[in-house]
Amino acid sequence: RARWAGMEGVCGGQDSARAEGARAEPLSRRRLLSAGGLSAGWGASSARACGSLAMEAQKEALQRIISTLANKNDEIQNFSDTLSHTLKGVQANSSNVIAELDEEFDGLYSILDEMKESMTNSIKQEQAHKSQELQNQLSQCSNALENSEELLEFAARSLDIKDPEEFSKAARQIKDRVTMASAFRISLKPKVSDNMTHLMVDFSQERQMLQSLKFLPVPKAPEIDPVECLVADNAVTIVWRMPEEDNKIDHFVLEYRKTNFDGLPRVKDETCWELIDYIKGTEYTLSGKDCLFTLLKRLLLLR
Repeated sequence: RARWAGMEGVCGGQDSARAEGARAEPLSRRRLLSAGGLSAGWGASSARACGSLAMEAQKEALQRIISTLANKNDEIQNFSDTLSHTLKGVQANSSNVIAELDEEFDGLYSILDEMKESMTNSIKQEQAHKSQELQNQLSQCSNALENSEELLEFAARSLDIKDPEEFSKAARQIKDRVTMASAFRISLKPKVSDNMTHLMVDFSQERQMLQSLKFLPVPKAPEIDPVECLVADNAVTIVWRMPEEDNKIDHFVLEYRKTNFDGLPRVKDETCWELIDYIKGTEYTLSGKDCLFTLLKRLLLLR
């Protein structure tokens, strides 16, 4: 019991001392604790400031990403518009060249039909001429045969004449008629032959030429000469040259578009491509007050 009481005394003493120590806590310790609390407050503010800066940096990075995506979408949309415009151009130009091809072949068909008609008429005229000549000879032969048969019958009947005087008279008549008979005056050779080989045809070479028909060879593209090109007084002078001399060039075709956008080609909400045909020289001047930039689509040459 004494030991337990002593321990209780010790414990009680310790609790009392702890309470007194808490009440009699030195000022320096309280100040130190207060300073620690102030440091913790400044640390929280610093963390919030750092987080705000990081968020601003992330926002700027995100805005750059959004801007990049928007620009890329704009480029893709412009490219899609260009593809759609090019697709329409392919369809329109294909229809044009097919129409030109039909026109050229119709011209060939027309020439062939005319030549066929002309040559057929020549054959028919030759046929009519020969037929007429042969028909005339047939008529002459028929008349000669008819006269000859009558004379032959008269001569046969004359053989039965008994009276010498009548017989002599008949004989003289027969002789005179024979002398004047057409059977002895007509030609027994056909005036014309049935040969028509002089009107035969052989279009082997022409057929080979037709089979060798092909599209025009594509000449080398003209080269724009930037040194000689000039922009002045709301006008653009475009100068070009051929990489190789070609005397088969008939004329040039220039395609351009007026725009106020200096960048990738745009189709939507802008003017369409314009075409200038039959340019005989190697330069051309475009003028226009709304022409800040002139985009040259292509420069073609036609043989």
